[in-house]
Amino acid sequence: MSDHHHHNGPFPRGPLIACFVLVGAVLLLVGGYRLSGQGPVAQAPTRPPVLAADFHFRDRADGGVLVYDAAQSRLVDELEPGTHGFLRVTLRGMTRERRNHGLGPEQPFRIASWENGEVEVLDHATGRRISLRPFGIENAESFARLLRQGSGT
Repeated sequence: MSDHHHHNGPFPRGPLIACFVLVGAVLLLVGGYRLSGQGPVAQAPTRPPVLAADFHFRDRADGGVLVYDAAQSRLVDELEPGTHGFLRVTLRGMTRERRNHGLGPEQPFRIASWENGEVEVLDHATGRRISLRPFGIENAESFARLLRQGSGT
């Protein structure tokens, strides 16, 4: 028996174009979802928060983080090294974004909560808001706990 290879010519253009259109549509939908405020990067809620406070976060030499209530300049909490991973990662990302814009730590971060249980972090320096609901109750609670310890204006 002999092996026969059949070559039907170049790949059909129709399915190739359909694939590109599908990928483009998915990218547009995802971008629209994020910009609509329903993704993790949210737009400002229309109602005022139930509780809100501004905080400064300062790294300690041993890897811990000092949390200060910005309004009263008082120490609210000390996060020991290796703890509060989600809170640390979120703030490091926001701090990196500040550095990318040439901004420093002078402006505080705001933590706010609403009647429906939504908690968000707002960077006063860049205007970026992160809704914490998509990351789970336990992760949002790590920020809400600080809010309850702060001045809560």
